[in-house]
Amino acid sequence: MQPQSKLNLIIPPIRIVSAYARNTPKNNRKLPDKDFLKILNSGQNIIIAGDLNAAHPLDRVQEILTLYTGSALIKIPDQLSTNWEKFKFLLNNKPLPIPPSSSNDDLEIAIRRLGENISEALIEASKPKFKQPPLKLPSEIKAKIRHRNRIRKFWQRTRDPAVKSEFRTLSREGVIGSVANHPLKKAEVIADSLQQQFEPNTEAENDRFTARTQRKIIRFLDTPTCLDLEKTTPGEVQEYIKKLKINKSPGLDLITNRILKNLPLKFVLFIVMLFNLLRENCHFPKNWKTAVVVPILKPNSDDTQPQNYRPISLLSSLSKAYEFVLFNRLNQHCIARNIIIPEQHGFVTQCSTVTQLLRVTELIHHGFQNNQATGMLFVDIAKAFDKIWHDGLLSKMMRLGFSDQLIKIIHSYLNSSEFRVRVENSLSTPRLILSGVPQGSLLGPKLFNLYINDIPKAVGVHLAIDEAHFWLNGYVNKQNCRIWSEANPQVYVETPLHPEKLTVWCALWAGGILLQKR
Repeated sequence: MQPQSKLNLIIPPIRIVSAYARNTPKNNRKLPDKDFLKILNSGQNIIIAGDLNAAHPLDRVQEILTLYTGSALIKIPDQLSTNWEKFKFLLNNKPLPIPPSSSNDDLEIAIRRLGENISEALIEASKPKFKQPPLKLPSEIKAKIRHRNRIRKFWQRTRDPAVKSEFRTLSREGVIGSVANHPLKKAEVIADSLQQQFEPNTEAENDRFTARTQRKIIRFLDTPTCLDLEKTTPGEVQEYIKKLKINKSPGLDLITNRILKNLPLKFVLFIVMLFNLLRENCHFPKNWKTAVVVPILKPNSDDTQPQNYRPISLLSSLSKAYEFVLFNRLNQHCIARNIIIPEQHGFVTQCSTVTQLLRVTELIHHGFQNNQATGMLFVDIAKAFDKIWHDGLLSKMMRLGFSDQLIKIIHSYLNSSEFRVRVENSLSTPRLILSGVPQGSLLGPKLFNLYINDIPKAVGVHLAIDEAHFWLNGYVNKQNCRIWSEANPQVYVETPLHPEKLTVWCALWAGGILLQKR
């Protein structure tokens, strides 16, 4: 390492370090990580300059970001051609990472080693489809290239000077758009915005009710657990794997659905064993609780505003398999107890927005037949999935008689979950999810339905619409709480209705959901 130079300027001092890595077999012409840390921690306003022996400017950025900021650059997987028979053979010859005990720490290690074994076998059994991966361009850029090529061919046929001038203008034209920020900065900005979404809403918080609910959950988690939850069977996991679609994107571990479909039987049985040990411990592995969020711009929205991006969570395929097992247990209890209200048509088997509209049509038709006016009030649940209050959800599951074991697993599933935003090949720093459920998960929709399941179905209100009197029936449809009305002459109409005053339910549970008029 070369001596350090210090510049005395009017602005705060900037330390410039000239770094050089000698070519030795030990360091492989790369500056050691400990030297990076030593330089970066030597003070503020550090600039590292010099020959770092990197073939590309971004080759060492991965290490600097990971060491110093927690952000990371990731390698986008190449398009591979995999010999699946060889993959099965290689994986079959690897030892199973059987945990020495059933403790949560040992299970976490076993799950991590399982992922490593699968990745190693995949690498050995695969080769890139292309020597150089095909360049991926936006559709508008491709359209411009096609237009330029057409103009060039036309000029080659006609030799028209005007056409040549147009072709040269198109050839000099740059990329559409005036500003291109670094993907890592974009990832961090969007992560900052999402972190605010994944925090409980405190605008309508009821402190006494919140504290009482939290104490109730703490006492519940400290009580001994009765192991009454049905065990996972190999057939159940194999059924799930058989129905998987192979074109789904993987999570952070890069284990795809196609890989799960090609696992040897002994590894499927090992996964079943892990699921049952996790069930006994009421635990959801931390390795499976980090979601990779891919931001998708909402239609007709300003792409410069981070809140206009919809978060799509990419979760571990093994995590989804465990979620499938838990979902079956949740659903069995809901069906046996007839828990989900009949007015709910979202995320319910054999129901959809179409069946909901049929019900609305019936209500309106019934009003016409009885010479009654029918009114509608739409109440939108803003950020519905992202604002679910975790303790409130667990409290409702306790009241609905779910297995203590299942409730504690759901608590582990929601507690200390993280997300990282991915923009191109850049990952943001990990951020905690303090409220809500992951969009794209199997459990999320069912947990959302349970959370809003106790919204009152009939509430008397004061409402002035064309001097008609109404009795409101409330029910939900996916992310919208919709209130439909039937005539009731016994209700006196006086003042307009505000969504936040609909029911006591809103006052108690708005700490987890923000209601806005639509």
